[in-house]
Amino acid sequence: MINSQTPDVSFRRKIGYCQQMDIHDKTSTIREAFEFSALLRQGADISRKEKVAYVDIILHILELTELQDAVIGSLPIEQKRRTTIGVELCAKPSHLLFLDEPTSGLDSEGAFSIVVLLRKLADAGLAILCTIHQASHQQIEVFDRVLALNPGGNVFYFGEVGPSGKAICDYFGRHGVFIEDEKNVADLLIEVGVGVCKVKGKQSDWNEIWKHSPEASKVQEEAGIICSRKNGEHVIDQIRDKEEFASTTWEQIVELTKRTSRHYWRSPEYPYSRLYASAIHALLNGLTYLQIGNSETDMQSRAFSCFLILMLVPEFVNGTSMKFTENRDMWEEREYPSRIYGWISFTTAQILSELPYALAGGAIFYLLFYYAVGLPLGVPAGYTFLMVLFFHLFSTSWGQWIAAMSSDAVMAANLMPFFLIMCELFNGVLHPKEEMSVFWAYTMYYLAPFTYWIGGILSMIMKGAKVTCTASELITFHAPPNQTCVQYAGSWISSATGYLANPDDMGNCQYCSYKYGDEYLAENNLSASKSWPYLSIFVGFMIANYFIVYLLVYVYSVKKLFKRSKS
Repeated sequence: MINSQTPDVSFRRKIGYCQQMDIHDKTSTIREAFEFSALLRQGADISRKEKVAYVDIILHILELTELQDAVIGSLPIEQKRRTTIGVELCAKPSHLLFLDEPTSGLDSEGAFSIVVLLRKLADAGLAILCTIHQASHQQIEVFDRVLALNPGGNVFYFGEVGPSGKAICDYFGRHGVFIEDEKNVADLLIEVGVGVCKVKGKQSDWNEIWKHSPEASKVQEEAGIICSRKNGEHVIDQIRDKEEFASTTWEQIVELTKRTSRHYWRSPEYPYSRLYASAIHALLNGLTYLQIGNSETDMQSRAFSCFLILMLVPEFVNGTSMKFTENRDMWEEREYPSRIYGWISFTTAQILSELPYALAGGAIFYLLFYYAVGLPLGVPAGYTFLMVLFFHLFSTSWGQWIAAMSSDAVMAANLMPFFLIMCELFNGVLHPKEEMSVFWAYTMYYLAPFTYWIGGILSMIMKGAKVTCTASELITFHAPPNQTCVQYAGSWISSATGYLANPDDMGNCQYCSYKYGDEYLAENNLSASKSWPYLSIFVGFMIANYFIVYLLVYVYSVKKLFKRSKS
């Protein structure tokens, strides 16, 4: 219970909890981290101007004003610890500030500096609960009370410290344990806790001694008085503010998207690697199939040129999943337990922050690829531009939902090849539908998103393209004497694909298998009339990806956190 009231759903955001590890967005500055906490965790009745002004006060109290524009990842450990405390203070915790080993990893001077800071906060009226292992004599004296636990988690002392630890020394002195001259009160507590101290040569059960002591009875009486209080202030506070989050979902999305976008901008290796991947793949593809023509082989080259675009998927999925899991870990470990923002806000911010780089990568790829290959202009060019943009968005969202169902980026990278192979193998380019087994032809061929993506592009760029076979591609046959090629094969040609290269010649006749790109499409189970339906279906897959991201974040993260909080 807190203030004689049973904690409600808003309890988690009304306390400050400083974890032992300093978990922050390393690319944010101290001020940005403080403002993010203040804007999303302070009550809605406080204006934005007041929240920002309160950040200035906290910076001054923590002696971080001169470092407010320093990036957190560059700070030494003591300043990081102060930043952790400041993030919680900016939330204006109304109940208490809990710190888990705030002096861990610090030297003696830094540890004492942190404890003195906590003393100042307590003197200002903030209730502080702090765990410390192996505290020094100086540190112990700063605290008002000490709750000492033995290795089994049982209480063997809970009470005042007193000047120079006098209250602690008096308590154990009454039970036969006296502090030696060269030791301090902190050493005494540790030795009693681990069972080193003996009374008259015998081990003592200090937990039982505590239970039957006058000090324990006094603590019980004080707890009973507190629990019996039913003052109006607590009741009014409980009724007034029962919301799980202090800010609205929209406010959370706006502030978190700003922070995530800033994080990407200040981590150039991630967005630049994506843009470089798009540019390099486009250049390699474009130079490999530079200004392809309209021969029969060129029709196949168009298909493979578009198929090679799919090779970008692993790089996008791996990069996206790495960032997604990194941001999710921070949300799960610190920000959701503190009820800073919810799962919908987290997921939306991750999606929105990726959009600029996906769209920019798509535009770069298209410009370097399409005109280099020499594909048709006009409607096909605009159509392909849309498809390339949607492909980049699809790949990004695909990586996000794979990451959402994975425990870490390594697991996501291991899952990705399975999904990629299933989608690339059955899209009809490497393995035409007619050559697939019945099961795959009527399942994965239609379920693979890339069937519609590559089918749509090929249908558009080959529609109406006139095929001109090279000499090596022409099939030669002999017409009967006194008959031209068209007289001999005309009726067959009229019902088949292709055309005669020399219809009026006699003797050797030359035949090209395709006359228009539409015939190549029909042979591969494609049709020019399906271009726009294919685009619509692929967009449907892309939108479904985003819905799956939300679903998997809820299933794999929210439910896990809910079970953890219950346990």
